[in-house]
Amino acid sequence: MLSFENSQDLESTLGVMRSVGGNKDYLQQELFPALLRGNWEELDKMVVYQDERKTILFGEDAWMFAQSAYKGKNKSNIYFHIKLEQGENVIELRPNERHLVNQVKCIAVANMWFSGQNIELSSLKSKIDSLRNCIAKLFKRGITSFEDLNQEHIEILVDDGFFDMSDPKVFTGLNYLPALKGLLPFTVNFYRLTHKMFNARPDDTEGTLVIPPRIYFAALTEYSKRIAKAYGLRDEIEQAVEQMLSFYKYEEKRILLDVRNGKRYQPIKGYEKNWERFTQALESEGVALVDKGKNPRWMEIFTSLKTRILLKKSQFRRFNVYIGDTVYDWGRFRRYLVSLSAEASWLCLALSGMRIDELYRISPVYGAQDKKFDRNGDESGTGKEQIYFLTTRQSKITLNSQTKNDVFVTTETGWKAFHVLNAIHTPYRNRFAENDSHRMFANLQKVTYFTSVGKSALGKGVINNFNKNNVDSILILDDMGYLQTSDPTQTSFKLGDRFCFTCHQLRRSLAYYLIGYELCSFPALKQQLSHLSMAMTRWYARNAFSFEKIYSEIQKERITQQAEIFARIYQKMANCERIAGGKGQAISREGASYFEDGVNKRKLSKEYWIDLLTNGKAHLHAVAPGMYCTNTQCSMRINIDLTECVDCEYDFIENAVYAEVSRMDATRNIEFLNENNELNSSSATKYYMQVKAAEEIMDDLAFEHDKYEFAADVLNLVIDTTMVA
Repeated sequence: MLSFENSQDLESTLGVMRSVGGNKDYLQQELFPALLRGNWEELDKMVVYQDERKTILFGEDAWMFAQSAYKGKNKSNIYFHIKLEQGENVIELRPNERHLVNQVKCIAVANMWFSGQNIELSSLKSKIDSLRNCIAKLFKRGITSFEDLNQEHIEILVDDGFFDMSDPKVFTGLNYLPALKGLLPFTVNFYRLTHKMFNARPDDTEGTLVIPPRIYFAALTEYSKRIAKAYGLRDEIEQAVEQMLSFYKYEEKRILLDVRNGKRYQPIKGYEKNWERFTQALESEGVALVDKGKNPRWMEIFTSLKTRILLKKSQFRRFNVYIGDTVYDWGRFRRYLVSLSAEASWLCLALSGMRIDELYRISPVYGAQDKKFDRNGDESGTGKEQIYFLTTRQSKITLNSQTKNDVFVTTETGWKAFHVLNAIHTPYRNRFAENDSHRMFANLQKVTYFTSVGKSALGKGVINNFNKNNVDSILILDDMGYLQTSDPTQTSFKLGDRFCFTCHQLRRSLAYYLIGYELCSFPALKQQLSHLSMAMTRWYARNAFSFEKIYSEIQKERITQQAEIFARIYQKMANCERIAGGKGQAISREGASYFEDGVNKRKLSKEYWIDLLTNGKAHLHAVAPGMYCTNTQCSMRINIDLTECVDCEYDFIENAVYAEVSRMDATRNIEFLNENNELNSSSATKYYMQVKAAEEIMDDLAFEHDKYEFAADVLNLVIDTTMVA
């Protein structure tokens, strides 16, 4: 079933379709029985879609949804013309070939109205395009019906080399059929196809390869420079885009006014049918082409049919805009916008780990946010430490919650890249139809009848710009070394090849370099990438070893940061501020003075701790926000157990952020499990201990809170131990 963004649009569309031809239920009483009969002469005359603007018949080889009033997402035309592999243009189909094309149309109709799975129109188009490529090959083998294909026949085709088994998507088209059994006028005689069935393995390394650092950092540097400059000029860019769109509208209006006053207009090749359809619509409604600009219905028809005219080159010569000190003519400015948008999108992906579909869903209003912190790590409007976020949500973020695929920490450059994107796309978005107004990205190729760009088109734009930019992407010996290190099985590239990138490589590369340069822990990376399992995160960062060239610099920076934490903690204890954790509590009880001369005073110095850390006489690693362990044997970086940390002789706990979140999580789980009668002794004891440990930490830090009151039935389940007694 076609999907819509709201139920009202779905019901409205179904209402129109059910009443086609004056029927009570055209879909079930007329179209579905005809679909199952599979009589092509009958089906050719059947309506497969209708609204106030457009009626589409089964027999048409181009289903022109773009001309309709379709209210679903990503409105796209669907074509059924078949292109042969040799490169011929559209072929004239013979009856047996027409049979296979009609079967593909049946698949489209079944997906649109009778399948239980929701599908966007753009996804349906992708399905049909995949099947068109497939049946072009089937024609070559004399196969004229999908019924001819069974498991045995497909095995023979695989053995004959009919399928390119190195392609991970080779079965994509055929695999749409088994899910529609019972909804088609022909029998599907095979199950869902996989490479494993035929003892084959797809060559799917290209999307998982790490971009070689020479290419990766060259692009990162160049793009960052351009985006930093564009960010300072973002207001000028937005004004220039507005000026460009207004210019085109004004010049178009001038031409149309001349036409309406009797000036002859001859559309160029490619625009004739569009203009002819418009003039026929005028004639059918009795509206004169030359109306002296008086009939308001003239422009209504022009707009409703999305009629387009081409401006003359002489008109475009009158356009120019300034961005900073640079002047742009019409063509150069449009190329600049496309390139700048692609580079900003690349940086958002590269500096956050977003997937392309998450970037596609980014919120125009809340897409970039930031938080400030003071030197103690507490949120503060006047703090000097600033963290930047990109979010796909439609609301303002909070620091103590994050749902999957919502919030991504980024750098200042990634944050600026979003604002550059907003400057480019806002004037377009202001002209969107209401159902597209929440979309971030516009189709920059259009200067009239504005629409959002599709998800796949967004990705292609980023890819195409990267693959044709000025970064030297010819693979040299060092590049090949990094490629083979990141994936020893890769065979996609050889020395001297041009490296062609895919958007998902940015996500893999971010994981690889963050872990390889030891700039991020696996738990933090797992959260950043919104992975469900640690295993997936480790897979992304596989083969990422510490890189010798910069390891010493990274190690030095790490030691400096650890020393600053040590010095800060001891400074707090010197000022009689509370520090929790077993080690923090023990040192506080000693009552030593850190302001008098001697060893204790030296502990307030960052240099003192740098010396100890460098020589291996001190150790520090973070186990959670504001929680640090000084035990070299401790591996608690992934699953934090507060019951082990609260009195651990090696732990410092600076603030109660993690303890409070942990307590909230435990109490929520207790109440949920109890309400659903799923709470047992094991889980009750676990969460009871978690709550008590968190509250002990908050007590040690004098963090104001109300004790959680356990229900009697929960306490009865708690196993009595020394920890909880």
